[in-house]
Amino acid sequence: MRIKNTYDLNSILTFINFLISICICYAFSFVDNNPYINHWTLVLGIILSIQTHIVLLIEKGSKDPFVIIFTFFIIFYYSLRVFTLSLYPESHVFDRYEYDASDSNFTMIFIIISNMFLYFGFFLIKVKKHFLDKRKEINTKSPSLYIYVFMFLILIINIFSEKFSGSLGVLFFLFNPQIGFIFVLIYFMTYKEKISSFLRICIFLFILSLILFLILSGSRSGIVTFIEILMAVLLAVNNNIKFLKKKVYMVFLFSPIIVVMLFFSYSLATTNRATGSSTANFNDKLTYASSMDLGMDGSKIEYFIAHICGRIGFFDFSSEIIAHREKYIDIFNLSTYGKSIIDNILTPGFDLFDQPKIANSLVFVYNDYGNPLKSNVASMYQSDQLGIHGELYVLFGYNSVWLFFLMAYFLKYVYNRIPSNNLFNIYLYKFFILFLFISMIKDFGLDWIILYNLLLLVSLYINSLFFRYRFKFYSKN
Repeated sequence: MRIKNTYDLNSILTFINFLISICICYAFSFVDNNPYINHWTLVLGIILSIQTHIVLLIEKGSKDPFVIIFTFFIIFYYSLRVFTLSLYPESHVFDRYEYDASDSNFTMIFIIISNMFLYFGFFLIKVKKHFLDKRKEINTKSPSLYIYVFMFLILIINIFSEKFSGSLGVLFFLFNPQIGFIFVLIYFMTYKEKISSFLRICIFLFILSLILFLILSGSRSGIVTFIEILMAVLLAVNNNIKFLKKKVYMVFLFSPIIVVMLFFSYSLATTNRATGSSTANFNDKLTYASSMDLGMDGSKIEYFIAHICGRIGFFDFSSEIIAHREKYIDIFNLSTYGKSIIDNILTPGFDLFDQPKIANSLVFVYNDYGNPLKSNVASMYQSDQLGIHGELYVLFGYNSVWLFFLMAYFLKYVYNRIPSNNLFNIYLYKFFILFLFISMIKDFGLDWIILYNLLLLVSLYINSLFFRYRFKFYSKN
């Protein structure tokens, strides 16, 4: 009997979900006197983990990229947050208004119920496999320089981004780091059997350079963004992600070192943002980073750990606005959304209502700044995450569970019906739908989702024209 030498992402998520459920059980011994959660919250956290486990068992036989993505976020940003709140009962989000464990319990119940409707919508339709043969896409042995030109443009435009203002800003729109990650990864996954070893090395160095650039620029989510893009690309290509067992064991063995590196990269990005060096030119960023003192005492390390736990706690954002729905009633209504879509999407260059995006409006309420005005956003800029559960509940209450079902069904329906006979484009637009779903989970407001993904779609389409008509794919032969 042949033993499999790989683990798929489903198996890894199942294992991590089990570990987190054990941690939640352990938290029963010290959750007393916690201001934000209690024993019932932990019970609901275990129920959420059980729900996730059952869903992953079902997905094992159906290979559903949407389910893998959603369970990934549920495990790391919701279930894990229940445990980290027991360890570090700190949250700058919960401090806005009076908040206690009963609010957390209410949100947990809604999350569990709404997730059931979402999963049901996904499992109603199976993912269809494409029938294109990769070999039909590679019809030439002539190498092309465009992939190298593309990576070079991405690096140059981002390193010297301060020089691209005004009309030249469109270059940064077309060649930003996110676009670089997307196109290079999809190109590599589509034609990896045909590209040279030299190009593989160039792609690796390109990705590493972009990640370092994002960290130096003060992006605390640069590595996370890359992981999300990579996951969506791999799922768009294969519907499943597999890892060699020996590599999984190696990552587990070196996980303490990886965690420390991620911790210091987050600390560096946070400090760069706080000191304003993120807006400096690239040479100044390098000079500042090399002169930084990253030595940390125990209190500073604990502060950053608690801060990181809060940053990955999507639960906090949703639960706070659900708990104080009446406080935000003037923001979360269809009239305000309509005004925001008009001012921020449909009327570029001028405003009719002076309405900021929903994510920029919350700060006016919890800091008591008065009526939200777009003209005042620059002086008090704050962009608050809402979370898919938070926004839909505040808008529609428990009726929103039907929207979870319809959203899942519609996304899967469109995903199976991408009209293209070009393999690269199929992967590209499948990726877009998966990444659209990721942006809906993270959710900075419906208006933000529309604007962000509309700009992304335009940029993907324009760049895809160059890839389609100018590429002569690099071959080893």
